[in-house]
Amino acid sequence: MDGNYIKYYINFSDDEINEWVNTVETSSTSWLYNTKGYINHVEYFNTIASPQSNFHNLSFGVFNSKSRLLGGITLYLMSPGEITTGLSGPFYKEYNQKIEKLIFDTLDNIIIENNLSQIRIRISMLADDYIKDKLNENYLLNYGYLYTLINSLNEVENYKLRIVNLQKEKDILYKELGQKCRNSINKAKKQNFSTIIGNSDELIKIYSTIKTKGKENIKHLPHGYYAVKNMVENLGDNCQIMIIELDGKPISASIYHCYKNKIFYWSNGSVDGYKNLYPNNFSMWKMIEWGHDNGFEYLDIGNYYEYELKNKKEYNVGKYKASFGKDYIIPFYGIKMFLC
Repeated sequence: MDGNYIKYYINFSDDEINEWVNTVETSSTSWLYNTKGYINHVEYFNTIASPQSNFHNLSFGVFNSKSRLLGGITLYLMSPGEITTGLSGPFYKEYNQKIEKLIFDTLDNIIIENNLSQIRIRISMLADDYIKDKLNENYLLNYGYLYTLINSLNEVENYKLRIVNLQKEKDILYKELGQKCRNSINKAKKQNFSTIIGNSDELIKIYSTIKTKGKENIKHLPHGYYAVKNMVENLGDNCQIMIIELDGKPISASIYHCYKNKIFYWSNGSVDGYKNLYPNNFSMWKMIEWGHDNGFEYLDIGNYYEYELKNKKEYNVGKYKASFGKDYIIPFYGIKMFLC
């Protein structure tokens, strides 16, 4: 097809790696999880920190006859037999439907060749063409994907992403918080809380200790010291850690990913015994303030559910996320089934 061809990322030359890096940086359909740094982190965690015998990096690019990268997608074969694109979908130097079709045809072929039964794709909505509504239809449906949640075919309409528009004035952002959320933050403001933001080794250790309940040095833990340190080494300032202290004692820790003027809420943990002081609500509000003050455009807090789920914990986490604003996006998500 027009001399275009597929090449796997693991077989890229140095020049082709540079093509990938430059295309991801300038593409309006890419975000952090397409970057070389994040791919390096995924490979590290699944081959060194927490070895999986079946892990393979199957990410690939589409090149033209002059060996110029036209588009690509990250793709990982996990153990046991799970395949995922991470939090990303296809990206393009310039969008082209023929290139899009070639990428999805190649995905189908990879699934069949590896005798897999399904593939799930959830696209990061922080890429410019999604967050700014230039791509407002879930194009996965055009390639045989079903728009469904991970564990249910009955809660499709229930799934949304809470997006905070950081370009609004701070007083507007505060007014858009849920009433209970504002009350919690007001209570937290009365405590002797202090905030630290950065990605130093000290902050990595504090985050890992809180998140893993003191097991931070176990290599295979996804939030352990080694994994988070590698994430920071590969992402640099695109990875920020926020610590909330009470009277100098760390009691809450969060990780945020920052890229192309957007922020993604990655993870949070807190010390038992302090939740009644609402350090996590305080932490999220401080990140909203930080993002606003530093010129970021949007914060993706994550998914929430409008109707109650059987999984109470997941539903309550969703309620927490939903309480931080009024704006939302319907995510581009899909699952495609194959007969083995």
